[in-house]
Amino acid sequence: MVVERTVRRSLAGVMSTLVLSTMLAHPVAALTWEPPVGVAADTAAAWAPALAATGPQSATVIFRETVAGAPAIRVARTIDGGASWLAPVTISSPDAAAVTRATVAAFGQTVDAVWSQGADCFTGHCEIRYARSSDGGATFGRSVRLSSAKGMAGQASVARSGSTVVVAWTDAPSGKVLARVSTDGGTTFEEPVRLDATTNKQYPNGGAEAFPVLAWCGSDLVSAEMMTRTKLVARRSSDGGRTWTAPTTLAKNAAPGIAPSAACQGMNAVLAYGQQTSGVTWLAYRRSTDRGATWKPAAVLAPATAMAADAPVISAAGTTFLALFLRCTDAACTAGTGGEGATYLRSSTTGGATWSAPEQVASTPQVIHRPVGLGRVGSYLALFTSLDTTTWASSLESRRGS
Repeated sequence: MVVERTVRRSLAGVMSTLVLSTMLAHPVAALTWEPPVGVAADTAAAWAPALAATGPQSATVIFRETVAGAPAIRVARTIDGGASWLAPVTISSPDAAAVTRATVAAFGQTVDAVWSQGADCFTGHCEIRYARSSDGGATFGRSVRLSSAKGMAGQASVARSGSTVVVAWTDAPSGKVLARVSTDGGTTFEEPVRLDATTNKQYPNGGAEAFPVLAWCGSDLVSAEMMTRTKLVARRSSDGGRTWTAPTTLAKNAAPGIAPSAACQGMNAVLAYGQQTSGVTWLAYRRSTDRGATWKPAAVLAPATAMAADAPVISAAGTTFLALFLRCTDAACTAGTGGEGATYLRSSTTGGATWSAPEQVASTPQVIHRPVGLGRVGSYLALFTSLDTTTWASSLESRRGS
């Protein structure tokens, strides 16, 4: 499935699931989930990771929403652990013809937002914009352009450690995976660094998408990208994103339209991604115990069943890894034509070696719940898009678990 095409149809991804094999431990007991809280409606859409924790009870989320008939990138925040959300602020330019593919990262109260904005972010001009907040997402400075003024940029990823900010994205026409580094907290950025080039065609005009994902592992920065339609690689940088190691192949049968997700805690890293076997989509993960220098063999996060799995979201909080994913619950969802799908949660306190049994977070008849964010805000805070497949109306919702 092509992620951008499904989002454009409002079907914003379709799949995710359970675990077996080495998944016998239960690090986190079954949670009690409060009713969902609405964050945004009216054709709202989000791309993982769309949630960043800014404190024990505070978090920021980023999403696309139609405002007065025009598309806009919006940021909302909570200061009570997700019990309620403050009114969102618009951070994209008011004259933007198209905005999409937004993501966010945080380091304390500093929030970094990146998104795609242009005349046509599926077949024409589209650029990466960056904006920074120093007050937990309450206000943002003026955005700056990081990609070419004439090109078409794909999905971006942003990561911060102290005053170092790195943003990576794909130049769709050429397939080049590029990154820009800031060492002054996002005030200025150095010239783009080329990591590699992908042939993973994902756009209607033949543009390529690597779905780059960044994660800080201590002083090292890990990146993962789709280099072909089925080849997933990882590499790391020990100088803040200026130079990178040669890529390590993590999978040769990765699902072409599923963006990988990664998180680190200390020396440990976990990277989740989609796989396809005989037409069945499921989820796997690789883990590293040396900050991405080497990777353990692949293990199952959501096994292959008749119902497709999709949209992995990996997060790290304290000594715990958290994983959200979508599992289709009927054939229509699996086929991408409608139906329903549920979001599930798994956790690990063993660096990803063992995981709890899957726990259902959200499920509603004729609604596809696609996870886009997860964090330890309050106890647990899950963020997901809810697509009503009878009306094709979408909304963004959160749910607290304790």
